[in-house]
Amino acid sequence: MPEIEAPASIPFKIRTTFPGRISGIKEWTPEEIKLIITSYQERYSEEWQSYLDAEDKNGFISSEMSDRICSFIEELFPGLHRKHYRAGAVDFRFANERTFHFSMWQPENRLLRREKLLAHIKKHRQIVNGYVEWNEEQVIVLLEHIKSNDPDLWVDYCDSYNNIGFIGLGIVGRIKAHIAALFPLPEDCSNKGARRGLLDEANRRYGFEMLKPANAKIRDQLETEWFNQRRGWMTFEEWRQQVKLRTKNSSDKRD
Repeated sequence: MPEIEAPASIPFKIRTTFPGRISGIKEWTPEEIKLIITSYQERYSEEWQSYLDAEDKNGFISSEMSDRICSFIEELFPGLHRKHYRAGAVDFRFANERTFHFSMWQPENRLLRREKLLAHIKKHRQIVNGYVEWNEEQVIVLLEHIKSNDPDLWVDYCDSYNNIGFIGLGIVGRIKAHIAALFPLPEDCSNKGARRGLLDEANRRYGFEMLKPANAKIRDQLETEWFNQRRGWMTFEEWRQQVKLRTKNSSDKRD
């Protein structure tokens, strides 16, 4: 089979999605992704089938398989930083999901998908094959979903950013559960971008007190207190309530 020539020039558009916008990651065009998929399928037909089976039956792929996809993209589009090829591999996978609707990516199979990943980690090791990109529309869907379906979580979330400036692992876990319940996802890609996008949108709407530049020093002090003094001795929620009470008492004394 003849080699497929790389395009003469590489269109380079910085992403408008999370986390690409803050990391300067290349936007892969639909035409480029189509070329990558068809070329990979034609050149490595057996590996292509193994890839489809892994996505459909497990909901994740091995780091070795992800690396091979990245290397293949580099063959077609040489000269970029590795981070762009990792993002391209993720785009490759999401484009295939839109075509094949991988069973184990779907929200209804999220718990089984997680079990399969944990079994893989126990036998091998943790795998993180890139970051899922999120656009503003998806972030708004997530925000409105949490507000409507889990108001207690939303209160805890906003309260934490208003009074502390960051959230604890319990809240993070609850948000991740909602993400997995809403969107088709692979289990081996980080969804930190969704949480970053959620924070940006929520802060744009509500202007969280402890995220204002004037409170940066206090926020740093609270981070130091939690991570160096309180974590391990109490839960984040217990500590958060202590901070709220302490702040209220200080305010009452000033009044």
